[in-house]
Amino acid sequence: MSKSKKKTGKQKTAKQSQLHKPPAKPWLKYLLFLGLLACLVFLATQFFGNSSGSKGSKGKNLVSSYYAPMPLQLSETANIKQEFKDMAKLYNDKKYAEVIPVLNGFLSKKPDVKWNLYRGVAYYEMGELVKAEEDFKLLANSANIYLAEHGKWYQALSALQMGDNGLGKTLLQQLVDKPQGEYVKRAGELLSKL
Repeated sequence: MSKSKKKTGKQKTAKQSQLHKPPAKPWLKYLLFLGLLACLVFLATQFFGNSSGSKGSKGKNLVSSYYAPMPLQLSETANIKQEFKDMAKLYNDKKYAEVIPVLNGFLSKKPDVKWNLYRGVAYYEMGELVKAEEDFKLLANSANIYLAEHGKWYQALSALQMGDNGLGKTLLQQLVDKPQGEYVKRAGELLSKL
């Protein structure tokens, strides 16, 4: 009897060990493999995405280091209308979303490229680079040499921020080629770093 009890005891322990052992699941291996593959793809995109992205952001940071909004100064001695003073205050207080409609009104009443300069800066500051570049392009093609130079500078910066390095470099080179220009040094430095 003791042998039969031993056999049944062994059979019970064998059955119990089978009960505790999970059944083999072949799909689990495939799932684990797919999870590992997904992790590798994610890590590869992060690595390669950051390496190429950091170059782009480095260029944008470089451009940002050369950018400063054009100050708007009104003459203290001239008799200036209140609407111009109010617009200048909005602009200088960096309330760009509020100043753009005012500048649009000025431009619709009496077009003057100087307002395109300030509206372009406002658009640039708000991240609307396409609109900013349009204003700066008008300015760059202006008959007023002083304003045209500012237009080229800001158009170059806008183009570079948008990734149009060809146009940006061309405009910077045009500024460098004007020995008496205000932006000769800065344009040359930026051009050499691109």
